[in-house]
Amino acid sequence: MTKADEASPEEASRAPRLALFAVVAIKRGKRRVVLTVCNLSETGVLLETDEKEAAKLPIGSEHEISIFDRDHEQHRAVTLTAKVVRHDPRGVALSWGDDEPATKKIAQLMKVLAPRD
Repeated sequence: MTKADEASPEEASRAPRLALFAVVAIKRGKRRVVLTVCNLSETGVLLETDEKEAAKLPIGSEHEISIFDRDHEQHRAVTLTAKVVRHDPRGVALSWGDDEPATKKIAQLMKVLAPRD
């Protein structure tokens, strides 16, 4: 994990973040935007975005998202509601916090995703 992938001390105590190959589809109205995952934990995700896309995801806004493995579609996508918690030089961080059913599903997905080099 690089310095850019490290979580803040508060986030680090909650769940380790891993750099994994995955994508997230965000539903916004009738549109669906697909973004690359920088890192993923059982409680949140950092998405790679440019400034224009980040501006469409204001801090505090909630979005329906689906996290999936684009290369191995046999792995079931995990769909949940996530809240934008911060903007970062690499992108946008979203969290679903302590939603136990979501964290269990994400934990299972993380076991089958390939690590990023």
